[in-house]
Amino acid sequence: MHKEIKLELYTRCMMHLKEKAAKVSLSMKEMQEAVNVETKSSAGDKHETARSMMQLELEKLSAQLKEWLTAIQEMEKIKPEKICSKGEAGALVICENANYYIALAAGKLNCDDKNYFAISPLSPIGAELMGKTAGDEIDFRGQKIIIKNIL
Repeated sequence: MHKEIKLELYTRCMMHLKEKAAKVSLSMKEMQEAVNVETKSSAGDKHETARSMMQLELEKLSAQLKEWLTAIQEMEKIKPEKICSKGEAGALVICENANYYIALAAGKLNCDDKNYFAISPLSPIGAELMGKTAGDEIDFRGQKIIIKNIL
């Protein structure tokens, strides 16, 4: 049961990343086409400025795409079938008040009518959960959280 949930959470997180990368890639393609049209259409200071601004936007999109692709590579290092005994990337942390999947910040995901929060190991709560084991208690923003189980 828990293996299926971890696999589902992993799959949804990976889909989230791939969708983000695909959107940026499409935006880059559209921007490159716009730059090509702008280059062909006119000359002059006004058009050179517009082309320069488009080129800057293209560079920003390229940096975003690189970030998403790097995140995909990091996500691929997680083995969803692995049962974890401590808080680490790929761990499903079951707490009294919430359930956390340590992988990437993808927000609230619902599986089998239960909510799970996909969090980054670098997020404040993720950093608190890293290295912890079942039975440990953390103090997060003034709230005591007891870890019931880690899978």
